[in-house]
Amino acid sequence: MGADEIREKTDELAEIIRRYPLTIRHDRLRSEVNADPPSLELLSRLIRLGAMIDTTARRGTVAEIPAGEREELAKALGKNDLVRSYIELRRELVAMIAGVMEKIRYPDA
Repeated sequence: MGADEIREKTDELAEIIRRYPLTIRHDRLRSEVNADPPSLELLSRLIRLGAMIDTTARRGTVAEIPAGEREELAKALGKNDLVRSYIELRRELVAMIAGVMEKIRYPDA
């Protein structure tokens, strides 16, 4: 199998993933979050917080999140079904794609 065939198969796999029901639901839910300013702001704050936690963890330190901010975010997330649903669906999609990547990496496993 040559490089052209591999690229062709990659394109086919990408299209299959794009048409997969989980991906379609993810894209639809992401559009809903983008169309709702409070949800978009909450998701953006959570993403920034996650990036900050990741950065500090890579340095070998623990991120310190003020208790008030942590409580505020938890309360806002508890009230926002749209963002909670999006986060859960995103986790499922990432897990599915990670599984595909793992199969590519270790086809005989």
